[in-house]
Amino acid sequence: MYKFYLSIALFLLLLVGCNRLQDTVVMSEIPTDSISVQAQATKPKYKEPMLIDPIEIYPSYVGGEEARLQFLKRNLVYPPEAKTKEIEGTITVGFVVSETGEIENIRILRGKNKLLDDEVLRVTALMPNWIPGVMSGKKTSMNYTMRIQFKLPDQIILRNFLR
Repeated sequence: MYKFYLSIALFLLLLVGCNRLQDTVVMSEIPTDSISVQAQATKPKYKEPMLIDPIEIYPSYVGGEEARLQFLKRNLVYPPEAKTKEIEGTITVGFVVSETGEIENIRILRGKNKLLDDEVLRVTALMPNWIPGVMSGKKTSMNYTMRIQFKLPDQIILRNFLR
């Protein structure tokens, strides 16, 4: 019985092996130029994603980050009405640094109070031209986001609380 199963297994193995040999012969008979023509004629069924060049240089304030912070400290004024009402918070402002470095399209992305929002818009509009960002070797307009925090000194809050 063992020899019977062994002979069937060998027969199947030989049969499968011959079919594979025939497949390789048939494949080698196809001219290679017709394969490449078929490959060129077929179009992908999906839209290829557009590749975007990475930003080489991000826009920056003339003089660097320290100079930008100094500008904000010198020019930001805590609105007196916001002080008396003890309004604090972080304002997120967005703007575009153009190809020439000008600040354009200033907008509040996340505001806290109109008084604080208006002060952030005022100071952002006062900023001098920046160094524009570079993409693919040329100056490009880019979005920039900045957060400004208004925080009252603890003594003022305590004094007003104790009244």
